[in-house]
Amino acid sequence: MKTKDKIRIAIRADSSIHLGTGHIMRCLTLADELEKLEGKVVFFCRNLPGNLGSYIREKNYPCVYIDENPNLREPIDPNDDAAMTVNHLQLGDELYDAIIVDHYSLDAIWEKRILHKIDKLLVIDDLADRQHSCSVLVDQNLYLDMESRYDNLVPPDCRKLLGPQYALIRSEFTDNKTHVKPRDSVRRVLVCFGGTDPGNETSKVINALSEGIFRDLYIDVVIGKYNPHGSSVQKLCTSRPKTELHIQANNMSELMLNSDLAICSGGTITWERLAMGLPGITIAIADNQIEIASSLDHYGIDHYIGLSQIVDKQQIQNGLKRFMSGELNVAEASQKAMQFVDGFGAKIVASILMNEVLKK
Repeated sequence: MKTKDKIRIAIRADSSIHLGTGHIMRCLTLADELEKLEGKVVFFCRNLPGNLGSYIREKNYPCVYIDENPNLREPIDPNDDAAMTVNHLQLGDELYDAIIVDHYSLDAIWEKRILHKIDKLLVIDDLADRQHSCSVLVDQNLYLDMESRYDNLVPPDCRKLLGPQYALIRSEFTDNKTHVKPRDSVRRVLVCFGGTDPGNETSKVINALSEGIFRDLYIDVVIGKYNPHGSSVQKLCTSRPKTELHIQANNMSELMLNSDLAICSGGTITWERLAMGLPGITIAIADNQIEIASSLDHYGIDHYIGLSQIVDKQQIQNGLKRFMSGELNVAEASQKAMQFVDGFGAKIVASILMNEVLKK
């Protein structure tokens, strides 16, 4: 058993205008829980345009940029990335006890090189499209074939944590879950497409809600401070009555509590919404969101209307009409949502990782 006061944990994840912010945000949630268990967390990231390095530091976590070339873009070579990561992991006298990797471009090639330096490796994944070499794998998503998704993709002794019960959502959602009130109609809508929204789905939705009967709805619009369309979104919000814009909101659980329905992407916001019993009209802004959104549509929680490239204003309005008319029951969808996510996933994952480290 290890006896030192702090367990040193590295997190390898990236964010950018292109990649979005979801990987970093869920890793910060896990980092908070690890710190409560006497973990000491350091983030290792690339210095990509629009990255959240400064935000990570604002949350009181060290953030080390591993790359000398700040213009390095996807796709990245796993061997090159592993070499850069190992170089920085070796700085100082203390070795890390574990590393967490949350990155779609890194696989078993990268992981095996890291395992020469660190014994315990936890992978956070959503795709199940590549081999992994890890002690623990977390996939917080809901799929119809959930239990078999990682067959033959991880070592036989890998502990698989699969499903929304392991969703990495912040404690504010757990704390406010008891304040959720029954939803019986649609009066207030939350609009959110992640931290960057490169395709500007936010503006598309605001325009759809600025016509006819939809102008009577109150809407809260949430964007990140690195949203490249921020100024145009702000103009749209100013011109539409009953509209409030929130930039880099730090009160998402409160906004969800006050909303009856969301119009949003199928990204990491999904599990926060479900914890707060907030159903949504979902638009996939990446291919990996399609299956998740379709599954939640299948279970009667969300109404998935398609990929962002093909969804238009009319489809958004038609989806809203289905909820507003009662054809889709917002009250039933809300109750189903809360049954899927209890909000304790980050605590469970942190505890499991710490126990893995303390085994030796």
